[in-house]
Amino acid sequence: LDPEGSKIFMLVSEFSEAASTAVRSIVEVECVHGYFTGTGDAFGGLFVAHFAKTKTTGRSIVECVAIAATATVGVLKRTQAYRASITGESMLKDAARGSGDSDAFDNRELMLIHSADILLSTTVGVTVRTL
Repeated sequence: LDPEGSKIFMLVSEFSEAASTAVRSIVEVECVHGYFTGTGDAFGGLFVAHFAKTKTTGRSIVECVAIAATATVGVLKRTQAYRASITGESMLKDAARGSGDSDAFDNRELMLIHSADILLSTTVGVTVRTL
């Protein structure tokens, strides 16, 4: 997390057979503030789904991470917007209360079905820098 709390930095390292060396990259992801349930599962599932297809798509590991990160941020933003539309409250209120407030639990569930367009996209909407 950057000092301002606006970005998360993900370090990705993969071996390049062509260069016979490790290639390190940083994926910069927008930080979506709030308390959400299932973000790690969503990101992990998206990464594995794209990684499993690397032989047919030719994508690198860093591309798979970037696609998964882009989709995860998109789902979080859609979830946050939905929450605000039904409660008039921000997800930050839940973050301040912590995970013990069961009344807000349903509103923290990710909007996965409603975000199918985002989840099926292979767009990269994050910054990737090679070190």
